[in-house]
Amino acid sequence: MAKLVLTHDKNPIERIRQLSSNIAKVEGGDPQFDVTQVDYITPLTVLPLAMLISRYRQNRPIDICSGNPAKLAQLLAIGFPSGVPYSKLGDNPNVVPICNVVFDSSSRLTPIEALEAIAQKYGDLVMSHLKEHNEIADNYRESVLYFLSELCDNISEHSEAQSCWVFAIFWPNRRELEICIADDGIGLRRRYDRAGIGTKDHVDALTQAIKGISSKSPDRGYGIGSSIRLFTSDDLKGQVCLISGNACYFKEAGLDPRLGHIPVNWHGFIFSARLHAPTKRVSVIPYAQ
Repeated sequence: MAKLVLTHDKNPIERIRQLSSNIAKVEGGDPQFDVTQVDYITPLTVLPLAMLISRYRQNRPIDICSGNPAKLAQLLAIGFPSGVPYSKLGDNPNVVPICNVVFDSSSRLTPIEALEAIAQKYGDLVMSHLKEHNEIADNYRESVLYFLSELCDNISEHSEAQSCWVFAIFWPNRRELEICIADDGIGLRRRYDRAGIGTKDHVDALTQAIKGISSKSPDRGYGIGSSIRLFTSDDLKGQVCLISGNACYFKEAGLDPRLGHIPVNWHGFIFSARLHAPTKRVSVIPYAQ
């Protein structure tokens, strides 16, 4: 039985290490997962695991167990691991769940239409959960919707993904919001290879994306660089984490970024942002360049 471990460690680099270890355990082929030691749920650390477990669940039975019933109930409440189809978003107005959209022939929407729908609907759901903090909700709105729309544009135009997943949590006591979007597409390096833009490895490909070098047109960037500038600005004082292949980038406001390899290979792209509640409404215009 694979024991997934997410301790209450506030060091973001350690959380990334724990995520990498858990991804390796899920990919190890064990059909049983013990979440007893999952005691710190964040979108970045939980969403990729939900994607992987759900993928393997299609081919074989999966058993999720825990010696901590309260923690297991918390995970199940947010839709772990299968997620909630975007068409079901809002059915339970008290929960912002893990949400997934699958691009297949049975969908009534094209991938672009589905991504636009999830960006709008999920953004509205997140805002509705901040409505009791009216000033916070208003200040966050443009940043949250910008994040969702930019990342969904990136997925629809470049990734060739079969599915896209999104999850958000707001911590009122810390006045922090974290959002994570992940897809199971071809990843950054293969995008560049197909466009005839050579990259040495996944780290090099991630570096190119952060610089805004597009795999589609020399005049169009990914939007990733502008999102990083926005979320790590003096206005939002946040953190961002990007994972593609075995490359990981982490940037925190006021600190130098960290870029390097991780000991697993994510088949797709992950982008997570954690934002502090701004004291005033933040305009995305200065950062969207």
